[in-house]
Amino acid sequence: MGRSGLRITSGIFRLSAKRSSSGKSSALLQAGISVEAVAHEAGQLEFFGEDAKKLMARTHYLQPVPRRALAFLAAEFSLRRPLAFLRAFLLTILCRYGARKSPALDLEVFARALHFATVLEAKAIQHLHAPWASLDAFVALVSARLLGIPYSVQARAYDIHRHSSTIGFEIKLCHAAFVVTNSNYNESAIRSRLSGNPTQKVYIIYDGIDLDRFGPCAYSSRSGKTVRILSGGNLVEPKGFEYLILACKLLKERGYGISCEIVGGRVASETNYHIKILKLHNALDMNEIVFFGRQSFDYVLKKYEAADIFVLPAVTASHAGRDITPNVLMEAMAMKLPVVTTRSGAIPEVVENGVSGILVPPRDEQALAEALSGLIENDALRETLGRNARKRVEKRFDINKNVAEFVTLFGQGSFKPMSPCVTSMM
Repeated sequence: MGRSGLRITSGIFRLSAKRSSSGKSSALLQAGISVEAVAHEAGQLEFFGEDAKKLMARTHYLQPVPRRALAFLAAEFSLRRPLAFLRAFLLTILCRYGARKSPALDLEVFARALHFATVLEAKAIQHLHAPWASLDAFVALVSARLLGIPYSVQARAYDIHRHSSTIGFEIKLCHAAFVVTNSNYNESAIRSRLSGNPTQKVYIIYDGIDLDRFGPCAYSSRSGKTVRILSGGNLVEPKGFEYLILACKLLKERGYGISCEIVGGRVASETNYHIKILKLHNALDMNEIVFFGRQSFDYVLKKYEAADIFVLPAVTASHAGRDITPNVLMEAMAMKLPVVTTRSGAIPEVVENGVSGILVPPRDEQALAEALSGLIENDALRETLGRNARKRVEKRFDINKNVAEFVTLFGQGSFKPMSPCVTSMM
């Protein structure tokens, strides 16, 4: 047990190579909070960094439970905690927690929650934290109600803004002891969705990165040489990569010597966007742009070290998804790279326009090309922006500083398992 005397579980989720989640758990452990992670499965093992690999050792993976065993669990639990069992079951069948709700899914969700609750009980967990406001957050909520322990939730990106997140969003948050989000931008969006519970506690804690892992190289002038542009992220619509491709085409037509590398893998749910990007790339005959696919942290770090400018042309997608405080942006800034990005999501809370980077309007390849050409021609500006970018990340996005706010929240120990709220019924 950590020095806080509190055991918390972060779950349920799919343990992945995403550096923000594993880094936060590692920082909590270092701060003295005893963290137990519960996940469906581990994916993308070949891309796991050291933090994710260490977290795997503390992660309990929920294996499928046969129906007969589930029936036994339900009977045993209902005998020990009949009132909690009934209330949790009614919460599941009466609340519209998502667009796909059905009697069959209700039973599946409740079974998952019951299984999860038995795992938490065996580990003597005192607080349950859901890292995303997804369907898994509702499962976590039901599990917490079964056990009578506090439940909290973190809402940060797609789980707030996508059209598909609208149904059931308020239920997952208004029952929480507290809600955490990662920007003022998100806090406003959450408040607008919690009209039935205006007193709900919503805390802003910025995401962060481990700055010790990002040692920027000494600045060197690229004047008169091929300028190396880097971008990164999954090949999904909110990244707006088509506008980077178009901007690079404009730079090439103006006679600039550039190379552009995009590091990131395709996502099954956005296959059409991936195809669209490849078709545009081929149609424009831009050999200067190379796609490297999903890569390990060490590989990405080398790309940061070799780049001259980092670009993230983020947009609001057709499904309303958007970047909020992108990790790749913070990482590039930590490497003292001058960054060019857009006024999308909470990015203006990360980058101060003209101070620690350059902001341009989303979906505007002309403005993007102008910002890039200005940096290509001005060595001093690139150096200044890169230096200020590092300072900005040190001040606002150092995970070892920001995680202290989580420690304070989790360490209070006086949260009620449920806050009064208006629930959405079928």
